[in-house]
Formats: sequence, structure tokens, C-alpha cells
Amino acid sequence: LMHLKEIDEPFEKNQVGSSAMAYKRNPMRSERICSLARFVMSLPINAANTHANQWMERTLDDSANRRLVLPQAFLGVDA
Repeated sequence: LMHLKEIDEPFEKNQVGSSAMAYKRNPMRSERICSLARFVMSLPINAANTHANQWMERTLDDSANRRLVLPQAFLGVDA
């Protein structure tokens, strides 16, 4: 799609291309989006592991999990 100019990332004035191929534009924004999506997709596994170990018991061993995972998920999606 990029070679047909259907999708193109902005290229800033101070941004440089690839060191081996100067004409090539490095897709920085799409790489960031993909890495954030991978991070957010990995978060539910943490909650599932806690649920599997707890068996719906009312203990405090998941409090750190909730304090860390939920804000990280919202920040990852919002970024």
C-alpha cells in the first residue's frame, strides 16, 4: 500500500531514512502502535493467571496485580 501512496507516514524535516537505504522511510509510528497493541494484548494473561491461582478467594495477593495492570492497560490504549 505504501508503494502505491495509499498509506504513507509523515516524514519530519529532522527525520532520517534508513542508514543502508537513505530513500527508505522508517515506519516509526506504526511500529509504536504495534508494540503498544502487543503490550495491551499481553495484560489479560496476567489476570487469568491470578484468577486460576485464587479460585475466587477473597485474598489480597491480587491487589498489586490490579494496581499495576489496570492503569497500564488504560495508558497503553490511550497512547
